[in-house]
Amino acid sequence: MKIENIKRMLDSFYEAGRVLDYLPRLPEGVNISYIHILDSVYTLSLKKEFVRVSDVSKDRNLPLSGITRTAKEMEKKGYIKKVISDDDARVINLFLTEKGMELYTIFVKNYQKELAKILKDISEEKLLITVETIYRVSEIMRNNKIDLKNKS
Repeated sequence: MKIENIKRMLDSFYEAGRVLDYLPRLPEGVNISYIHILDSVYTLSLKKEFVRVSDVSKDRNLPLSGITRTAKEMEKKGYIKKVISDDDARVINLFLTEKGMELYTIFVKNYQKELAKILKDISEEKLLITVETIYRVSEIMRNNKIDLKNKS
């Protein structure tokens, strides 16, 4: 692969990181992790009756401990409800509250709908290729860390 293309790729990743600055401002006390968890709980609940903390962890590819901690914060703030399973007290099911559903609707559903409108000039094919490529490059780099100390 040409070095100038590697440079362009890395520059584009930097620019992609700046895209997060363009996201709508979240309400006081709400962080982006809350939005991701609300999105996972909502989406998974369309496919299954009960959504467990471990389901969200797998869906987001994040550690269970982090999801558990964030879910606890979200419950205190009234965005989700945690319900212990009748079958197994170790299993905690998550449900969106009315307040959580309102946040999901505004910051996921409505935002994505509006974003789709302004990105209409980018083809679905190009968008999907970009997404696939970013995930693939991330996986390759994660699994093949480069140690520059031993390179000359």
